Amino acid sequence: MSEVVAGILVLALRLLVIAALYLFLVQVFRRVRAELAVPARLAVATGPTSDVLEVISYEAAPALMGKQYPLDAISHIGRDPGNTIMIPDAHVSGRHARLARRSDGWWVEDMGSTNGTFVNDQRVTHPMRVGQQDVLRLGSAALRVRSA
Repeated sequence: MSEVVAGILVLALRLLVIAALYLFLVQVFRRVRAELAVPARLAVATGPTSDVLEVISYEAAPALMGKQYPLDAISHIGRDPGNTIMIPDAHVSGRHARLARRSDGWWVEDMGSTNGTFVNDQRVTHPMRVGQQDVLRLGSAALRVRSA
């Protein structure tokens, strides 16, 4: 009798492992597909633009208020130095958000940040258009896209 129970337990564990592996592979596939689709959907041109991202308020570093960062056609914003725009804030993720220039203006996309990206206090859950009057918030930094 105990061999039958042991056999059933082994079978159940095998099925759980297979189900977990299947779910993991589905998530990986969805993430890769989404990552590959984003640049084609957002990018219009490459290289620098004449627009800037201006710091309009920044509680963590008030001295940076008014600083302007030049924008590329696709600019990455985050805490890591490898980003186009580095925001040294503990509430900003390493690779927090992406700003991309399209023919109809600037679009922001959250890159899975921990604390979220906001446009006019609305959380960014999908690519969202950002106009020159809109306030982009990452951590304690409030930013605005400006034409240079």
